[in-house]
Amino acid sequence: MAASRKTPTYDLSALISLYGEPTRVSISSDNVIYGIGVNGQSNAYGSSNGHLETQPAGYPEWLLAHDPILASKPIYPLNALMLDGVNPRQSGAISTKFIPLLESRTDIGGETLCTSLVNHLLQKMSLATNLLPTFVAFVCAQGSASYADLKRGSRWYANTLIAIQSAFDIAQSEGRQYIQLAMLWIQGESDNANTLNLSVNARRAMLKQRERDMTADIKAITGQTQDIIFFEVQIAGSVNSRVEPDGAFNQHVKQASIEMDGDGNNRLAGPFYQMPTSGNGLNQIHMDNKGQNELGQRCAQAILAECFGSGWRAFKPIRDSLRWISKKQFILEFDVPILPIVIDTSSTQVSTIGLGGGLGFWFDDYSDFSSRISSISVVGDHSLQFNLSAAPSGKSVRLSYAMRATILPPKGYSGPYGPLCGPRGCIRDSTQDVNLYTGQKSYNWLNAFYIHFNYPY
Repeated sequence: MAASRKTPTYDLSALISLYGEPTRVSISSDNVIYGIGVNGQSNAYGSSNGHLETQPAGYPEWLLAHDPILASKPIYPLNALMLDGVNPRQSGAISTKFIPLLESRTDIGGETLCTSLVNHLLQKMSLATNLLPTFVAFVCAQGSASYADLKRGSRWYANTLIAIQSAFDIAQSEGRQYIQLAMLWIQGESDNANTLNLSVNARRAMLKQRERDMTADIKAITGQTQDIIFFEVQIAGSVNSRVEPDGAFNQHVKQASIEMDGDGNNRLAGPFYQMPTSGNGLNQIHMDNKGQNELGQRCAQAILAECFGSGWRAFKPIRDSLRWISKKQFILEFDVPILPIVIDTSSTQVSTIGLGGGLGFWFDDYSDFSSRISSISVVGDHSLQFNLSAAPSGKSVRLSYAMRATILPPKGYSGPYGPLCGPRGCIRDSTQDVNLYTGQKSYNWLNAFYIHFNYPY
């Protein structure tokens, strides 16, 4: 007779307000350690050069002073853990113990999002329950790598499985259960620039394959029945975004992340175009340490909602809601994580310079003299009204957001990127969240997208 499995047990919190919204948190009351892994390219790795393109004399000392590690000390040393090492990065070595989770600089690597993510997750969960879970976080990533370089059979895929096997073995030795809760994916710049015949469907096929392969291989290690949730962070960069007329509508990696949200166990955590970069804004695709820290904070909200709350809603348009109210005006509704929707023109995080009346939105009617967006305004708590400069000239039109940079890249530059002159927009939600490390407010920003629709007049 086969051995019977233990029935999982859970604790349900009282109704509390998290991020400005009432919710209940469901937490396992079994002796569980939850794993959170991060895969992808250089922004998954945490590459950062400290706001400079050229390295000054005394570069390491300068870097520590101008781009400091924020999450350098444990906050929850018993509940926020990593595999033994100097930071969450794993390179294929077998680990034999857990140690408190923290960040440190190594070669080109600055802060990863791991420590901020777990500590913000624990901080919010501590408001809901005394039954605080334990998390182990790790990163296996490689800069300038395409999906094909990172898929099953690659060194970095193997390193991920080694890290999970190590975490599982350590948990078992401590008499605890190990469950791989989530895998984060921050990748696509290389595919955007170099993968031949890339399309939205081709990119979606990559992500579906990753979900299928990793689910099978992780469950083979841990024996868990609980599904792994695959969170994607939408990349900030766009390639040839100012090539007319299609540049703002040929960004297949970004669009695929929108279309994959909710497909199987794939969830879109959010974008990072609003995060500060580690360069001068022209050629720097990398977030600085503060950007990584805030990204971890934003991913914590997505993981808490999806894995312990009542489900995560990515910030994106509700396409079927679009309605024309005149020949030059239409309204579009959005799924907003925390209401109300906000047009943020403060330039405290995202610069409005060069964005024009669309503030990140770009309209096109397929004509040589297309009408443009003259202004936008908030309608109710989750809709925007778009006012056009002229009536469209055809029956087919299209709209994009955060797909088009505001300057042409200088010769030899692959950018621009980031919140100053890269592809970006000014639309955020009203999340009530203060960063543990900086004391600054942080919000969810609208994901980049494009849609095609009809003009009825």
